[in-house]
Amino acid sequence: MQRIYLPETSFSEQIILIEKEIYHQLTRVMRARVWQSVIFFDGVHWLDHKYKISYIDKNSVTCERLETITKNAEWGNINLFQAFPNKLTKMEYIIQKSVEIWYQSIIFFDTDNSQKLGLTDNKKQRIEKIAIEALEQCGGNFIPKICYRETLTSQYLHSFWEEDYCNLICHTDWKDSLALWEINIPPHHQINIFVGPEWGFSESEATTFIKNNYILVNFWNRILRCETVSSVVWFFLLQSKKENS
Repeated sequence: MQRIYLPETSFSEQIILIEKEIYHQLTRVMRARVWQSVIFFDGVHWLDHKYKISYIDKNSVTCERLETITKNAEWGNINLFQAFPNKLTKMEYIIQKSVEIWYQSIIFFDTDNSQKLGLTDNKKQRIEKIAIEALEQCGGNFIPKICYRETLTSQYLHSFWEEDYCNLICHTDWKDSLALWEINIPPHHQINIFVGPEWGFSESEATTFIKNNYILVNFWNRILRCETVSSVVWFFLLQSKKENS
């Protein structure tokens, strides 16, 4: 069943949709017909609102509510700190997959080895649209917060060093790092995953992480693409949580 993101909607017994983009999505993209069912969600609550389409005219779609479905909150408290990749297409891929597996927030940041992407407002809007489309497709309800930072200062990194935080630095070259299966994460801890750019973190950045007592993790003898690291780590953490719960 098709799902559509409708922010700031009251979801009354009857809703009339007149917003051009939503109208186009329903009538042109989805080719919706009268009496067809569709699910709406607001991106904030764990609720799916199921409606049937009762009327379609040239400018609006009228929908009648069938039921509201309460969904179980997925495992959250995982934040992705992703260094800017060298291509916008990689950034879009990271957003899409991170939304599908559900990170609570996605923070892009600049590093010594990052390339300048020149993120305009239009590009940021495109990224937000990709996130919404991924959420509609995957059946999720919560839109991760997407942020952009120039750098991660030592003071900023130190703010995450608390008893209920687990900070993982993904890199393949550092000595004294742990394999993913060697990490034991207590339940209810907030997890922050830091992923470098294509050429990895610089030595000075590595030193900053180490000084703040972050956990260095490796991927055995594999060198993963920066756009696939977040998915691999997330699934290992999910398995770790199941074993510790």
